[in-house]
Amino acid sequence: YVRNQGVGSWEINLAAFLRDLNTNVWSGPGSYSYNPPVPKQLGGVGGFAFSDSLSILSYRYVRNGANWRSPVSVRGAFSGRADNIFPRDQINEYSDGPLMTGISLPAETGSVATSDDPTRLWSGANNTNGYSSVQELFDPTKTSTNFVRRLTNALAGRGTYDQNTFYRLMSQLGTDSLPANRNKLNLNYDNVNLLTGQIDPSAVAGFTNWTPLRFFTNAVSQLLVAAQFTDPQFTNLVVTNANGVVVPRIPIYPTNYYAASVHRLLQLAANIGDATTNRFQLSTGTNIIYAPSVFRPSFTNDGKSVFIAGYQEVFGTNFLKDPWLDLNNQAARNAIIPPGTIKTNVNVYGIPLVIGAKKGLPNFNEFLLQSDVQVSRRLQARKDRTFQQAYEIGISNYFALEAWNSYTQACPMPLTIMIVTNQASLILTNENNPPFSGPMSLAFTNIGTSFSTNYPAYTSWQAKEFKVPLDHLDLFVPDSEFHFQAPFLRRIQNGISFDVARGDFRVPNWKLIVTNRVVYALVAKDLSNTPRVVDFVNPGNMVGGMDIARALVGATNAFGDNEGQDFSGIFWLTNRIASGAVNRYTAPPNSTRGITNQLNVSLNDVLTDRDWNSYSKSQIDGDEKKKAIDGFRKFMGLPPIFYPNDKSVPTEMFWQVPFTPTRKLDQQLSWQVNDPLVHYTLQDLYDRFYTDTNNVQALLPRQSPPDNNIRKVNLRYRPWGGKPGKDPSDDASARDLALKDPLITQSDDWDFPTNKFPNLGWLGRVHRGTPWQTVYLKASVEPTNSWATWSGSAGSHPTNDWHLVGRFTTALNDNAARGLLSVNQTNSAAWSAVLGGVSVLTNLSAKPQSGAGLVYTNLFIEPASAQLEYIVSNINATRLQMPNQAFPDLGSVLASPALTTNSPYLNLSPDQTQYGIRDEVYERIPQQILSLLKEDEPYVVIYAFGQSLRPAENSIVRTPGPYRSLCTNYQVTGEVVTKTAVRIENPRSRIYKAVVESYNVLPAD
Repeated sequence: YVRNQGVGSWEINLAAFLRDLNTNVWSGPGSYSYNPPVPKQLGGVGGFAFSDSLSILSYRYVRNGANWRSPVSVRGAFSGRADNIFPRDQINEYSDGPLMTGISLPAETGSVATSDDPTRLWSGANNTNGYSSVQELFDPTKTSTNFVRRLTNALAGRGTYDQNTFYRLMSQLGTDSLPANRNKLNLNYDNVNLLTGQIDPSAVAGFTNWTPLRFFTNAVSQLLVAAQFTDPQFTNLVVTNANGVVVPRIPIYPTNYYAASVHRLLQLAANIGDATTNRFQLSTGTNIIYAPSVFRPSFTNDGKSVFIAGYQEVFGTNFLKDPWLDLNNQAARNAIIPPGTIKTNVNVYGIPLVIGAKKGLPNFNEFLLQSDVQVSRRLQARKDRTFQQAYEIGISNYFALEAWNSYTQACPMPLTIMIVTNQASLILTNENNPPFSGPMSLAFTNIGTSFSTNYPAYTSWQAKEFKVPLDHLDLFVPDSEFHFQAPFLRRIQNGISFDVARGDFRVPNWKLIVTNRVVYALVAKDLSNTPRVVDFVNPGNMVGGMDIARALVGATNAFGDNEGQDFSGIFWLTNRIASGAVNRYTAPPNSTRGITNQLNVSLNDVLTDRDWNSYSKSQIDGDEKKKAIDGFRKFMGLPPIFYPNDKSVPTEMFWQVPFTPTRKLDQQLSWQVNDPLVHYTLQDLYDRFYTDTNNVQALLPRQSPPDNNIRKVNLRYRPWGGKPGKDPSDDASARDLALKDPLITQSDDWDFPTNKFPNLGWLGRVHRGTPWQTVYLKASVEPTNSWATWSGSAGSHPTNDWHLVGRFTTALNDNAARGLLSVNQTNSAAWSAVLGGVSVLTNLSAKPQSGAGLVYTNLFIEPASAQLEYIVSNINATRLQMPNQAFPDLGSVLASPALTTNSPYLNLSPDQTQYGIRDEVYERIPQQILSLLKEDEPYVVIYAFGQSLRPAENSIVRTPGPYRSLCTNYQVTGEVVTKTAVRIENPRSRIYKAVVESYNVLPAD
């Protein structure tokens, strides 16, 4: 016996079950010994618990000495179809070693020492005999004399623990079970009927590899259903077709339900499929890279709404030339016609492709929108004590798109950025959005700018190198004067043009709206010279802009700091002064606080020369400020304060107020990638700091804006340990295993599967589509708010994965999925059967540092041990916290900390949790046991007893009267006992269906 990868139910450890069933009977070192040798050899196990288990197995296999009537070999079970698969698929289907004692699978090279031999008898084949009742265990001809003796001696014991041994056995060990592979998608082989579209477990025996599209579309349906997106109270993202098959139907217009949480499920489906195949090789040498699978949505409509109706796999780049639709445009929606048809040759803005995760490729990394606004307000005083104002404004926008090779190796093949497009809509509006008129009216209502280029191939892309294919400065509004009458903007003239209205201190309610529609495609050629899309970004509208009038008053930005902090916001206050505070010199009627402050500075010596120059676009030297203030005072009828002996009287009819406040506003909005493998939706790129439109920084007129993040490592780039170069102590989530995989400190550290899945637990090594995280099998639960901040989407929470794993299987046949342990089993002996002999890893590195030089030691879980009892106790305690005090599905058992984050086999000291424990080590136990567990399924066993009778001799009443011919006694002439196994299906709410799984006439004994 060898307990290895948990491939099938034949790895369940019956000896461990007996050892834990009664520790008085199966006790001591002679009862159980499990220490199989490494590498592949037999032996290393012993004790009478194994002898008793062998006696039970011998009856089922019909053993006669060294000869076995069953089971047959893999060649016999599958008619030779698996002969070339089992020896080299890196899966130990025979469960005979070599043992997986480390993190990686032992290699199957085809040799006898390392590989499965399909000609040998295989435990996964059908058994000749079966037990009809647990009472047959007392029959020494069906077990062994020693086993019967030990069992009966226990029942005769004095204590209730011994006396109840058989009752505990019956509550944990059965003779009938359903194969737990129904309605589950096989991860390795196509098990969907080509005609009906229904899952057919028997189809696995054909060993037909999935095509990427078939796996993707079927996995998407499974994942959407498992995520409970079929709840009509939320929305239906799937429908059932005429064959009863669930297919995607995701609404995207008028309401778009294609959220990051939905894309994450599609991404996971693609990642699972790509983990098992390498189809299109892009490079040779030591750094071999493969192209990912690429899936494109198809669309349909029902006359009112538009839906994603399915997906197609795309090859090459021709699809990029298909029409691009904006669903907010009626003409674009009309392109998906007629209603009910499926459109496969269009692209929709904001609906991404689904691209499998592959290592080694550069990725889109950042899009930057930087808007700079500069505003000045001039005032002109008139002899009649009225004032006129003149506003000047200039706006520039900088757009940049960055891609990054996040790996420590150069990309070994040429890459072409085939598309970089930013369709930018820039709108400047005033009060109530009136259209601007005048010579520049069209330029300021809606500008569309598109930067599309077919770039030459990058022949080299060095390690950690940034490429910036889009680097564009757009002078949206050249320095212009604004007039309220009309209103209109005009380039600044040689002379200052003040507004016609006098004493009308209107404030321009300017709002800048910038909408960006980015499309980016990166292409590589495979070894056959066929172009392959390896990265594609189409995230939808990235919206920027600002409330200019509001921002002019402010002094800080969203980060709470401001390098150019000043008090110049007082010149832009918009609240009107109280009527009682009107002063004909410094507070004209109807003026704003900002204007009164401007006049106060112009009439009084309240600003230093330095501040005057800092807050104004016009510079002064020497005595210019003093002369300007005194001149304006005299024009206003006030005495000079600097040159009191100057008795000259101004004769001008107009006088420009000497102090002209100017303020510059800088807004940098950056949609940044955290994990380079996660960048396909706006929510993936969203950060409440870096994309907040309130993030407007007020600057002095001659102050340069702060440096942007282009060509730098993203501020959001935070793998395990946090942003490189930053102190992890300043980042509470730097080493939070509920957010990110432990010890994945850079893109190079990923170690995704590259072959078939040995068991269900290996899903835990597939990237789940959220930053720095594989499918989550651990128990720690991140608070929803902090998860939403981290990932941009509360709906993609890691613990959602618990409910997804049960939709899949790796079972090779029904036998592999029969006799599995229910996650709602409460008894320790049953759990010992699944856990006993499992190879676990313990961390022994004395002083681990950043994952270097880690040492893990292999241990085997012992039945009836303190560690196993702790695990079972923790599972039971977790179950009691569930609704109805039961695990609702297979994956819910992962909420038990003892299986992962609080495993009794791990050293959980701070140094170890920060530097010493990989994700595969935390998830080792689930990895090894998930394929041997099942969720509960409604299931009943019906025993029916029947007799055939005939009248007994002299039992017929012959005398006349009312009882004449009545039979008063019967003789039994035959008896029959049948056993029927029935499962209950619930395909629709409150409609149940009974399905007979098996019907057997029991033998006479």
